[in-house]
Amino acid sequence: MLPKVRRGDLPDRNGENAWDWLYPVYEALIQTALSHADERGVSMEQALSALFSQEQRAFLAYADWDGQTANGGLVQWIANGYAAAAFDLPLASYLDKWGAVHLAGIFRQIETLYRQTVAVRNWTFENWEQFAGLYHAPEALVLNGLQTAFLDNCAGGAEAVADYVQANFGRFAEMV
Repeated sequence: MLPKVRRGDLPDRNGENAWDWLYPVYEALIQTALSHADERGVSMEQALSALFSQEQRAFLAYADWDGQTANGGLVQWIANGYAAAAFDLPLASYLDKWGAVHLAGIFRQIETLYRQTVAVRNWTFENWEQFAGLYHAPEALVLNGLQTAFLDNCAGGAEAVADYVQANFGRFAEMV
């Protein structure tokens, strides 16, 4: 399914932050899935799977990785459950396809650590103190270097993704 994006919601890409351009596409996908989930009484995950291609879902997983990591780090992205869903998709392969090769390499390293470390896969929290404590776990300290690499490369990666989505817009949304 192709969600609709109003032409006026997409700013000119000249000199704009890539996410200023990508966000309306992300928002259209999310709002379409939320409406579907609400109308049919299904989970968001079920709505995403029913409505969108694997590439659209990979784009959403990339957006969550970028946003969660920029906001609260890789610990937040993992603890909030976004990592497991991203690793179920071939996100690294899509990042390569979209031209964000450096981010694909970083993502693969994070995925390897995640899959090899039971403690990271089991991060949960009941309250703010428990969540804050995850940042001091030994595994979190290992993630710090990968988080720094991600943050150093996220702007260039977003530019590559925005270029790809713009050139292949019909795979992600419909312009109205």
